[in-house]
Amino acid sequence: MSIKSFNLVAKGPKWGVRHLQVLFLFLCATLIVAQWFNMSVAIVAFTNANSSNPNYPEYRLTEPQKSYTISSPFWGSCCTQMMSGYLSSRFGAKLLLLTIMFLTALLSIATPFALAWGGWQMLFWVRFVQGIAMGGMWPCLYTHLAKWCPKKEANRMGGVMTTGLDCGTIMGFALSGVLSVSPLGWPSTFYVPGYLGIVWCLIFLRYGAQQSIRIEIHFSGGTKAN
Repeated sequence: MSIKSFNLVAKGPKWGVRHLQVLFLFLCATLIVAQWFNMSVAIVAFTNANSSNPNYPEYRLTEPQKSYTISSPFWGSCCTQMMSGYLSSRFGAKLLLLTIMFLTALLSIATPFALAWGGWQMLFWVRFVQGIAMGGMWPCLYTHLAKWCPKKEANRMGGVMTTGLDCGTIMGFALSGVLSVSPLGWPSTFYVPGYLGIVWCLIFLRYGAQQSIRIEIHFSGGTKAN
């Protein structure tokens, strides 16, 4: 008597839970990348009030200080990518993605206050810690996608998710410019993606799923499974 087991994967509906998970990943990538690049626009606005909305505070930064501030998230992100890959594969990506997005959003909202209270030094460290959080996103995205994406849909779903990187770049540059000259001023370039990140966390907490359910069927005896 022999026992054979295999995973039965049925054809899913045209719109299922897996598509919702990919939508979450797309939005996560968009918001994280937007917060990665928005400083490049905001730093022009808050160091030269005449270039945006003069009703908001202006801060003087030297060129080296600007360079350190803009590059600080990239330095921070180097610390967490390998660790995040292990943690997401070991414990699942949902909790890790929630933590990453929440910390990133919270620090984004705190950015204008950090600049007002501690100058460019405090701004540098807030962005550095934000980079530590944001760097953990990349492995989590692919771990979560792998648990939900059937092989036949891998290219399409992966393409949708990675499109969020491009949309986030557009949001980080174009939308930040629009917000800087609006009545909301340059602080809104940090508030808007920050609060959107909090909203994403609340929805993902409710509807995000750790992994798909696989059905295992056991055949015994001489039955042959085709």
